[in-house]
This record gives sequence, C-alpha cells and structure tokens, in this order.
Amino acid sequence: MSGPAVRARILRAALSPLTAAGFALVVFAEPLRAQAVDVTTAICTAPPPDSSTSLLDVARAEIELGEVCHDAAAFDRALSELSPAQYGRSSPAEAWYLAGRAKFGLAQLGETARVRPHHIIGHSYAEGAVVALRRALERDSSHVAAAALLANPELRRLARESGGEDLALVRQAIGFAPSDAALLLRWTQLELRQGEADSAVAASGRLLEAGGDSALALLLQARGLLALGRVADGYDSWMLGLARTRDFAGRAAYREDVAWIATDVELATFDSLGPMGLADWGEAFWRRRAASAFRSVAERLAEHERRIRFALDEFALRNDERDYNKVMPYRSLQETVDDRGVVYVRHGAPSVILKSGREVVDGCPIYSWLYDAGPDKGLSVHFRPWFTLLRSSIRFCAHADFKLVPGGAWIDANAVKLAQHDTVYANWLADWRPIHGRRRERAIVQESVDRLTLAVTTDAQPHHFTRDLDARVRSYGVALPSRLVVAYGVPSTALTAVDVRGRQAFPVRLQIAALPEDGGAPVTLDTTQFFDASRQLRPDQWVVGYLELECPPGEYEVRALMTSADPEAGSFSLDVPVEVPSLWTGEAAVSALMLGTLATELRWPAPGGAFPLGALHAYRQSGNLEMLLLVDGLPLNRAVDVRIRIAPASDPDDEVLELRSTEQASRAQLVLRRSIGLSRVDPGRYMLTAEIRPEEGERFSRTQRFTVAEP
Repeated sequence: MSGPAVRARILRAALSPLTAAGFALVVFAEPLRAQAVDVTTAICTAPPPDSSTSLLDVARAEIELGEVCHDAAAFDRALSELSPAQYGRSSPAEAWYLAGRAKFGLAQLGETARVRPHHIIGHSYAEGAVVALRRALERDSSHVAAAALLANPELRRLARESGGEDLALVRQAIGFAPSDAALLLRWTQLELRQGEADSAVAASGRLLEAGGDSALALLLQARGLLALGRVADGYDSWMLGLARTRDFAGRAAYREDVAWIATDVELATFDSLGPMGLADWGEAFWRRRAASAFRSVAERLAEHERRIRFALDEFALRNDERDYNKVMPYRSLQETVDDRGVVYVRHGAPSVILKSGREVVDGCPIYSWLYDAGPDKGLSVHFRPWFTLLRSSIRFCAHADFKLVPGGAWIDANAVKLAQHDTVYANWLADWRPIHGRRRERAIVQESVDRLTLAVTTDAQPHHFTRDLDARVRSYGVALPSRLVVAYGVPSTALTAVDVRGRQAFPVRLQIAALPEDGGAPVTLDTTQFFDASRQLRPDQWVVGYLELECPPGEYEVRALMTSADPEAGSFSLDVPVEVPSLWTGEAAVSALMLGTLATELRWPAPGGAFPLGALHAYRQSGNLEMLLLVDGLPLNRAVDVRIRIAPASDPDDEVLELRSTEQASRAQLVLRRSIGLSRVDPGRYMLTAEIRPEEGERFSRTQRFTVAEP
C-alpha cells in the first residue's frame, strides 16, 4: 500500500471514535479530540513517499489526505496522478469522479483554477468538478458516489449552477442504489433546489425508509410540503424533525433554517438545548412570530421557507470575496446571498423599489427599498453594488455584491424620488440650505443607520390592504388585576354595513397581540364586534369601543390589526413599550396615564366613576382634556405631591402649562382625575406628564402624547 494510502487509513482510524460519538462528543471528548489532532498533525506534515500502487489508489489517498488536512498540494498531486487515466474514450468513470472530487476540494479552499489538462480554460475549480462528475456518470450511470457529489448543494453553490441539467443523471443513479441514504439525501436536496416539490416529498420519504438522518429528512420533507401549499402537514413535519435532532447534521440544518431571522439570544438558547427542549423552543419561536403577524404558525413558517427559496434564486452571491469598509455599518456573515436576500427573507418584497436616476457607481445604479405596511411602515434600506475583483476593468451589475449602506450622500440621485414616499427626505429637500442642509443630511444618515439596524434585526409578514381604515388603537397597562385596556376608534365613513338578522350593522374585527419584551409567550385576542348601523352618523363621527386583555406584569409590544366587512380594508397599529404594572413588587403599581374627552360616548368603569376613555388623543383647543392616573400600593394615610405639566413634543423643557396639588391616598390607592382646559394651548403636538412625589420613596411619573387641533 502506498504512503498516502497508509496515512489516510491511520488518519481515519484516529478520527473514527470522534465521528461515531456524534454531536455530544463536541462537549465530552476533548482528550480524544486532542489525540486525533496530534495524529492529524503528524500525518499532514509528513512528506509524501513514492507511490508503488495504481494511479487511482494513489490519487484517492491523496484526495483523502487533502480533505482531512485542507491541503491544496495534495489535491494538485491527485490531479497530476489522474491525468494519464483520463485520456481516451475508455477512461474509467472512477478517474473522472476522483478528478471532480479533487477539484471540489480545491474550490472549497478558494483556490484559483490554473491551466492543466482536462480542465476548460475560464472555468473555476467548482465548474470543472461539475464537468468531471458529469463525464463520470456518462461512462457509468450507476456511479453512486459521483451522483451524490454532483448533487451536493455546496458544489452547486460554488459552481453557481442550479443543477437542473444534472437532475436526470442523479435520478438515473437512484435506480442502481435505491437504498443509499447519502445519495437519497443529495437527490432530495437537488429536487427541492429545482422546485420539484412533489418529487422532493417522495424522495424524503424514501430517505426515511432507508434509515437516513430522520431530522434532516423530515426538514426536507417539510420544505417540500410547504412549497406544495400543504402548510399544516409541512409544519407538523418541521416540528417532528426538530424533536428528532440527534445527529449534528440535522441540528445544524435546523439552526441554519432559523438563523435567517433568529436573534442572538434565540440562537444561544437553541445551541444550549437538547432535542425535547428544541421542540418546545421551536413551537414558541414560530408562535411568537405568527402572533406578531396575525397569521397561523403554519402560514408564518410557509412564508419563511418561500422567502428563502426566492432569495436563493434571485440574490445568490456571485463572488465569495465580500467587501467591507467603514461606510457599511452592517456586516453579513453568511456567504449564500447578498444583502438584498438578507432583507428579503426578514421582511419580504418591498412596497416600492427605487432605482437611481443615473448610474452613479461603476456604471451600476443604487437601489432603495421602501416598505409601507404593518410594523415595517416607514422602513427604507439602500443597496450599493460593490466589486472586489479590482483588477478587472469590466463591471457587470447583475454580478455585483449588493451591500447595505446608509442614506444621505450615497443616494443623492434618489432623493427626489424618495421624498415622494419618505417624510425624512421630503423635509430634507424642503429645508435645504447650504449649512442647515448638511446638518439635515447628517441626521438622515443617522436615521438611515437606525433603519438599517431595524431591517437586519427584525422580521415581519404584514397584511397588505388596498384601503386604510385609518383606525386608532391605544393600549393602557392597568393593575389590580394586571391587564391591558385597549381602546379603539374607526371613522364611520370607513366602515361597510352588512345585514345581521335583518338589521344593518358595522362589523369590526380586532386582533391584538401583546408580545412580552422578555421573549415570553404572547398574549392574544381575536374578536369581532357589531355596531348598530341604522343610527345616522355624521361624517366626522367615529365608532369607538374598548377591550380588556389579562396579561402578566411586564413590558409589552402591543400590535393590533383591525379589519371590516370589506376584505380590502384594514389598519395596523403598534404601541411600544407598554408596561403592565404589578402590585406585588414591594413598590407602588402605577397604571398608564389615560386620556379622553367628554365628547366621546365610550365610558370605562374606572375606580371612582366611569371615565371617558379615548384612543384618538386629539382634542380641540376649545374643549377640555380628561386625564386619569391610578396608583396602587401607596403608604396608608400619607399625602403625595402631584405635578401635572404640558410641554411641546419637540421641546419637553419648554413648559406651557403646569398644575400642582397635594393629594391624599385612600386605602393605599390614588385616583388622580383632572379636566384640563386647552384654550391657552396653541394647536400642535404636546406631551402631558403627571408626576407623583410621595413623602417617602422614589418619585414616579407617566407621560402621554396628544395633539391639540384648531377650535
């Protein structure tokens, strides 16, 4: 046996305990790992002895050595050994397979292809590997190893080929090895990559029967079912596979699937859990995202997988050498898609795509994506093409690495177009002056960086409506018991009447999702209420109501989706953060500052009497503003100082109105209610702050924003 073959056999023997132990060995087999590393180092540094066996055996040993030692020289030696065996029409399939395997190894190491026999000039090593593997299967269609490598997703990525023309070759090889788990796995992956979802589902079933990694097989099956529109079955398969993650490959595949949108904390939790814990984690992961999007968990997962498929097709990276510099505040660590793909998977298709009016970067345009629905409303991100092959004077825009960059100077060419959709740019153009304009531009850059951060740390699947109901939803956290009081209002002119048992009514469906800031389980409510439509309403009147939602104490992001009888009409609202107080913390429980007006017909049964609760927070200058603050858990029979102040929202220190008083807590509770006249407050946006100052203990306050309109 040749020297390389001996070294490869010794190396496999040294590493076999590690590979057999699987994922758990990552933690528990450090002494064994150290021994394997010592053996690997000795083998990889030993000089290759002279060969005394067949060319194919020597080449195979060199390839195994190159794969373990990450040694490009070993792959080169293998290709040199194989070259004579590849001449002639009768060259064996094994020679072409080994050549493809060696070129794949060089491609993984990032080596640049050099001129050599049997390699097409201009092809990368990955492309050369694909050609060699095709020739192997042309000579022997039953060559299972060649078919499995030809379908390898990593090879397809490096070669920048989808593999559609090779699918027939792989299917043909399956007939000769119907129970080969490795080939069945690659076949399933290739079927999915080609959009053959029904064939992928069938292939995953055969993979399960063949005893392949059940977690990985079920994940692939789930992707196929979801692509076919069988979302409930797809979700069940996805969750079942997650519960069966015993091997490293299956666990890694699931981690890669969720890493597109998971936070760092969520991924750290994923890494720390066992299979059963992962199943619970997966349910909570998708339940929270489904609740925030007002979707079913299966629908949210299906949309996630659809976006990944689209991003891989449309935004695949053309160059692994990614460029970064100081004007790129975002760093994408993956090497599969460019930054457009990252944003697409998180937020879906943009509402508007703007292209720079002139080609400003190496002959290529800058693109701006704008979103105008759901929690993404107001989000805008900008992509600039970058080229890392600086030695080339030719720029192909379609092959550029599109990177996220902040706004401002980078997209001057888009400023006028952006101003039509974005108030930040509209204000910039309206206020432009040589000095003030530069300050505004710096503010735009900072705002763009904030939006960019939001784009790559959040995800959403909003509902899109052709008509906005212009509804208002306001959430108040209240103690005793801890709950959310949700007030809402919608213009009567926006609603559509329907017949309900012979009477005309306005149906209003309100879906609420309270998402705990600590990542806990969301609290949801889905209800439809009917309002009498037979009563004549003025065009300026609103239909109003309120709901109560029991919530554990804590801070929440409260999302609300309101729809009517018209399926094309709806409104989304977002309150963050909303604190639900608790009396059992040893401190006073301070509820939210509630606002309203006597003009509303809505009354909430507050302690001390019904309160005219409002959701609009807009009041006429000629009227009064009603205010309510509830404080529980105060010391008995102690007086507290109260300070109420109104200041412009743009300048909180510029006080326009102040009220001071001393109040006595009754049974440890303070019900602070005031009616404030607005005649001395000019129209505009303001902040109302109520500050409570006990004789002992810390001061606390609550604030609400509101608008004063013309009389």
